[in-house]
Amino acid sequence: MSSSESLRSRSIHDKSLRCSVCRFNGPALATIREYYRRGNDPGVIDAAITEIENSQYVPAKIEHNVAVLEAFRRGPQGRRLLTLRPTSRYALNIAGLDVRFAPDLVALENRRTGYVLYNFRVPDPTLEIGRTILELACHVTSSNG
Repeated sequence: MSSSESLRSRSIHDKSLRCSVCRFNGPALATIREYYRRGNDPGVIDAAITEIENSQYVPAKIEHNVAVLEAFRRGPQGRRLLTLRPTSRYALNIAGLDVRFAPDLVALENRRTGYVLYNFRVPDPTLEIGRTILELACHVTSSNG
């Protein structure tokens, strides 16, 4: 296999993995977005948890999405007053490597636009990996204007 075929194969694998992660966490992320669209309405989370628990999702997906929403409800993020903006995908080529970033939320808070990237992974990444992800995301978004 040539190096370009290897890179293409890896890119296809990475895209399919990213899509499966999005689908796995999709109910929780969609609920969080709707929560902010409705002005921080806690009923949105309650209704979503009930719907997820009664869904036909595999048990791991149910458990994970409910846990994410419960953590969101208990944590400080849900108390922030965010006005959602359309999300975009950002890309930057660094030395021949395409780096892409798609925030989970783009929001306005106190007249400042911010990007929110949730960590749905268990276990949490190391501090160094988390910092690197955020640094790359910041670099990609700032390079895109």
